[in-house]
Amino acid sequence: MSSEKALTEKKVESKKESSGWDASTKTFTNKDGVLKIDKAEKSTNFDGKPALKVYFTLTNKRKEAQGAQILFQEMARVQQKQENTSNDLMYTMMPVNETGSPQEEDHLNDNINPNGTVSGFYPYVLENETDPIQILFQKDYQTVDKYEITLK
Repeated sequence: MSSEKALTEKKVESKKESSGWDASTKTFTNKDGVLKIDKAEKSTNFDGKPALKVYFTLTNKRKEAQGAQILFQEMARVQQKQENTSNDLMYTMMPVNETGSPQEEDHLNDNINPNGTVSGFYPYVLENETDPIQILFQKDYQTVDKYEITLK
């Protein structure tokens, strides 16, 4: 029985080591890409509702071009962790200037060439302005690690 327990603990430990998340550089790497979380900041969306902008630098490791938004979504999910729930946050539109173009380019519609890199941000509607955010990093749609951000 004790050897079984030791084996289980070792598996958990090795999963953590190979998760691909490096907290010191805020970088997550999997077979599809390299996602660096540059910063996260509170903002307001086009409607004046509280929003969160997750700034990133994303490298495509695939053999073909990949849309930045799709690659980001495959590598990470962003949730707001409340007392009873942790819900995925939804994409939101950000304010535009007088000409109708975005005040700041998010680069989510960019197609990233193989080994190409773009920097941008992913805007989300916040459920509230106080509960922490967690970014769940994924390999093949399975969560392998997370990064928690405290809202100020």
